[in-house]
Amino acid sequence: MGYYMKLIAGCWVSGCLVFGLVSAVLAKSPGALDFEDRFILGERALQMAPVTRFAESRQTNGALVWDNGGFITHPGAGVDGADISMASQDENSAGSNVRQWEDNEFFRVADRFEVADNVGIVHVSTFAYEPIQASPAWTSKNLRIWSGSPGETDSEVLFEREYDSLDVVFTGVYRVLHLADLTDVRRPIYEVIWDITSADQSAPLWLEPGEYWIDWQVVGGETGWSIYVMEPNPDDLDQPTTVFGDSLQLQPDGWAALNVATPFLVFGLSDHLFSDRFEALGLPETEVQ
Repeated sequence: MGYYMKLIAGCWVSGCLVFGLVSAVLAKSPGALDFEDRFILGERALQMAPVTRFAESRQTNGALVWDNGGFITHPGAGVDGADISMASQDENSAGSNVRQWEDNEFFRVADRFEVADNVGIVHVSTFAYEPIQASPAWTSKNLRIWSGSPGETDSEVLFEREYDSLDVVFTGVYRVLHLADLTDVRRPIYEVIWDITSADQSAPLWLEPGEYWIDWQVVGGETGWSIYVMEPNPDDLDQPTTVFGDSLQLQPDGWAALNVATPFLVFGLSDHLFSDRFEALGLPETEVQ
C-alpha cells in the first residue's frame, strides 16, 4: 500500500471527526423487540421500545423491531437548542468512512441486528454526516442485508439495492469531537432513509427469527462518515462513552472490525399482523401473506 493510501487508511477510522423520548435516546441498550409486546399501532410501542426520536415519524411504515442505540450526549446544548453528539475521550473519533472511494467497493460499514419473530422488513434508517456541507452532496447510496457477517464466506446476500434518490433528513443533532465547542455546527447528522421492499416495490423482505447484518455506503460528495452509538455520562456530560459493538468496515484490504456500535433502526411487519397492515405498502389484499 502506497504512502497516500496509508494516509487515507490512517484517517478513515478517525473521521473528519427519532421526535419523542429524549430519555430513551440517552440511555438504552440495543435489542430486538418482540411483536406481541411492541407491535402496537400507536403510543404503546413508542412508550415501551427504546426508540429514538426518528422512530416515531417512521412508525406508520411498520413497527420498530431493532434499535442499535442512540447518539445524543448533550440534549439541547447546541446552537438554538440543537442536540449534540460528542465523541468520547478514549475514542475521539467523529465517525468512520462510509463513502465509496473512487470506483472501488470500499468504503462500507456493516452492523448486526436480530429479529425475534417472523418479520417483513420495510424500512431501515442509518445515520451519517458530511462535514461543512449545509446538506450532504452525496448523489446515490446502496445497501445490502446479509444472512450473516459480510466477512464470512457462508453469508448470503438477502437484499441488495442501489438507490438513485438520496432521501436524507437532518436530525437536528451535530457531531463534535471530545471537549469541542458545543456550538460547532460543521458535522450535521443526517438520517439516511432506506426503503426495504422487493425489487418490484410490492412486498417487504421477509426474515425468520435470527441474526442478520446490514451493510451500506454513500456515493458522491466529498466525504461521508457513519457515526457511533454513544452513552452520556449523567455525572459528567463531557465524558460520554463510545459503545463497543460488532460493526465492520470494508477497507482496501477487506472487512475489518471497528469495535464500536453504529446507530441504526429497523422497521417491519409481523406475518400475523401483516394482513391488517397491507395498505401501508399499497398491496392488493390477494398478495397479503
